[in-house]
Amino acid sequence: MSALESLSTDSPAVALAKQYFSLSNKSDMAGIRAMMRDSTTYSSANTGVYLGVEAILEMQTAFHTRFATLNWDVHSIDEERPGVVRFTFTFSARTHEGEELQFDGVEYVIIHDGHIQHIEVRNA
Repeated sequence: MSALESLSTDSPAVALAKQYFSLSNKSDMAGIRAMMRDSTTYSSANTGVYLGVEAILEMQTAFHTRFATLNWDVHSIDEERPGVVRFTFTFSARTHEGEELQFDGVEYVIIHDGHIQHIEVRNA
């Protein structure tokens, strides 16, 4: 059972952050859009820094369409402080040309007022 499927009782922040990863694994941009606001920020060593749902989704859509398949396998989830959820994961993907890609990372999803306020992706 993956960490996303754990049966523990989650705080609202953890539940929302887990939902974000589940939607990302499905490339469900409409579902992800509903979780963000115009003030949401995103930062990644790999893709850059973005402000607002439109800019974030433009980047995420371009990222997702690069791959025939992709998956974030979540290893651990920890609410370090209220609303600050830390994930460790392995990202695996296959490009449309058949190239395999895999890397480990750490992702923070910060929840405020029932929405994603900030996402930060770090290389492990």
